[in-house]
Amino acid sequence: MVTLGCALCSATINMFYLPNNLLAGGVSGLSLICYFVLDANLSITNIIINIPLFLFGYRMMDRGYMLISLYGMFVYSVTLGYFNFLADWNVTNDLLIAALCGGLGMGIGGALMYRVNGGSGGTDIISAILHKYYGISYGTVSLSINGVIMTISIFLFGLQPAVYTLLSIFIAARATDKITAGFDNKNNLFIISPAYEEIAREISSELEIGVTFLAGEGAYSHTQRKVIFVVIKLTQIAKVKALVYKYDPQAFMLVQEATEVMGKGFTIKSDLQRQKELHEAKKRARSKNIARIRKERLEGKLPDGNG
Repeated sequence: MVTLGCALCSATINMFYLPNNLLAGGVSGLSLICYFVLDANLSITNIIINIPLFLFGYRMMDRGYMLISLYGMFVYSVTLGYFNFLADWNVTNDLLIAALCGGLGMGIGGALMYRVNGGSGGTDIISAILHKYYGISYGTVSLSINGVIMTISIFLFGLQPAVYTLLSIFIAARATDKITAGFDNKNNLFIISPAYEEIAREISSELEIGVTFLAGEGAYSHTQRKVIFVVIKLTQIAKVKALVYKYDPQAFMLVQEATEVMGKGFTIKSDLQRQKELHEAKKRARSKNIARIRKERLEGKLPDGNG
């Protein structure tokens, strides 16, 4: 995944950024500045800039992450030079298309690495540190750091390239967050209603998802009540609303986006599916065993049923 992500990012840099004089974010952006201003080699510049960042991250991050990021950094540097021929293809001269395609390619490439806790060095190390200790998303950290870099680029290349570069970085950040967290968005749903038992039963049976009761108390009336908590898909919100209003049109509902849902027993459906798969596996094993016995009887290895 790290190799594939690095290759995709390198191909994107050469195909969309170099021919259109656009800048990428992070160390790639600094390397491109050196390339455009000093005609410096991209691969070598990328390695040189990464050295102090790896020295900083070595004390903060675990050894496994640093090793895979070191591998990613070298692969990224090598592929930057390997895919240099793509710059001569002249795929598009439209800055908007280049910014959109470039941002998407960089975002997907970065997400492939982040999903396996890897990276290609550079500001990825800073992003990983802040994500590990403070829970800040990779895309947010990247966008903040790159905003500073783009401010510098305005003075070097002018406003237009910097604006398109910012657009590309924003798309890359959003694509990274979406792919890292997953496109199957979930939502936290809190429901407060006197008809909590009927609503919970209906949600469980109709949508086949798990429901949890939380203990609640009214601050003014001090009335003890149960709060329904459930995690649902975006496409299920309308159906849940209809079920709730069926029993209590005055019910209080709160919907929040859940960026990541993990843990055993997230849905009843998944538990039923596992039971079904186990049952099917037992049936296949039993059928296979019967077929083996019949074969051995035909070959005379076992006595027949009458024996």
